[in-house]
Amino acid sequence: PTDAGLVRRRRAGTAQALRTDRRRLGPARPARRRLDQRHSAIRAHREQAALAWDGFGIQAQAQYRGGTPERWQNHAGHWLDLDCTHLAIATHNAGNRTVDDHLAAARAYFDAVGEIAS
Repeated sequence: PTDAGLVRRRRAGTAQALRTDRRRLGPARPARRRLDQRHSAIRAHREQAALAWDGFGIQAQAQYRGGTPERWQNHAGHWLDLDCTHLAIATHNAGNRTVDDHLAAARAYFDAVGEIAS
């Protein structure tokens, strides 16, 4: 995100959305370092502005398209290892044509990762 985007999240946000594939963050240790840097910057700004940190969440977004239950479980496990508090699933561009198709895709994803995420 841009510096302006981080400032907006720090000032008024209740969560940081990470809409990037975990692979783009790199190996686990550098990814952890980058996320910790973002957390520190957001936390410092919120504390300076007298905004609570409790309840501030980090949401990762996964892609339904091209996944399998095993891949989704692996992906969700990596995000949870990075202390993400929420997982979202993007079902667009996966051949879904109706609302029911999108809901079925989301249900399949969360059925696959349910044990990991609970």
